Amino acid sequence: MTEKDDARKNDGEKLRYDLVPADALEQLAGVFTLGAGKYGDRNWEKGFAFTRVYAAMMRHLQAWYLGEDYDQDDGQHHLAAVAWGAFVLIHFQMNGPVMDDRPN
Repeated sequence: MTEKDDARKNDGEKLRYDLVPADALEQLAGVFTLGAGKYGDRNWEKGFAFTRVYAAMMRHLQAWYLGEDYDQDDGQHHLAAVAWGAFVLIHFQMNGPVMDDRPN
């Protein structure tokens, strides 16, 4: 059976998880795994002040921008740490706890 012969299915409205790069997702999972090992599974769900997460993201982004791809302390990719921060901030805004201390 070729691709043209596949049965028709209307997937137009479904999320396309197959488009998320697996290698980048694996790096992100590595950051979650490291955190679970240090602080316990799902500890991050207790929440953080938004500015604390932002500051950590910016430190990792700056280190990457200056040419350091991997964190010297834990070996994780700096951009994976930035992605981790973005993921948890999205989660906190959607589900709580909302510790939004951004300046007005």
